[in-house]
Amino acid sequence: MRHHYKAPYTLPVRSLETDEGIDPEFSYPGEDFNVPAAPPSEDTVFDPNYSVTPEGNSNLPGNRPPFIPVMPQPIVPCLFCSSNQWLPSAVRFLNASVGYNALNVFVGNQLVYSGLNAGEVTRYTRVNSGMQLVSIRSENGSVYVQKSIRLPDGMNTIAIVNTANGLDVIVISDTACSSGSRTACVRVGNLASYSRDVNVSIGNLIFSSIAFLQTTPFSIVRNGSYTVRVARTARPGNVLLTTNVTLNANRIYSLYMINWNASPDAIQALLIEDRRN
Repeated sequence: MRHHYKAPYTLPVRSLETDEGIDPEFSYPGEDFNVPAAPPSEDTVFDPNYSVTPEGNSNLPGNRPPFIPVMPQPIVPCLFCSSNQWLPSAVRFLNASVGYNALNVFVGNQLVYSGLNAGEVTRYTRVNSGMQLVSIRSENGSVYVQKSIRLPDGMNTIAIVNTANGLDVIVISDTACSSGSRTACVRVGNLASYSRDVNVSIGNLIFSSIAFLQTTPFSIVRNGSYTVRVARTARPGNVLLTTNVTLNANRIYSLYMINWNASPDAIQALLIEDRRN
């Protein structure tokens, strides 16, 4: 039996509700990935109808290249997690890889998920914090990556990504972000290995030059509907993806950029919503 969720490629973004889950922020077990370039302040609340980017949140309006209408690439719908707010130590897996068939995921010698396809995210499963051996294998048993990683206490997402040497896994810490009855928290992660640095706008909130394997801090935004635009930093005038999303109040969102094939311009977005009571 497969313990994961198939994310159908549909437009616009739709909602999918599950019965387990929690919440999001970034931690990578290495020294090369810190905070994003010019991150927005978490103390600033953005209104989707506001026409000017707040000071300190960069490169709008004025000199921005003209928007070029393009056909949006597939978007993966939101995954709603449950009212179960926190587990002392748990992980979920996000398959952001390209060019592989369905994957089996092991923690230690335990098979925790089978048949995990690209663009899918699992439920959380309880694990012990500390060092864990994570293995990603094909359905016929071939080992693509086997790696000891340190899992901090709390909730974590393990992303499966492409690298020059094959598959790898990274840890993204799903920490808390305080939102209210009229606001939501949102962050952006770049797991698109073939696209390298990307620029992402959510309404007038701009995340610039997000490097591969980097996830931004959370920003607090007004709840409401937003237009999302994505471009590679190397070609900022070429908007690759445009779609509308709705950010609900008192929710925490992680918007992950992933590739849907090996082209640098083949970008899609995975929006994960975590619910808090």
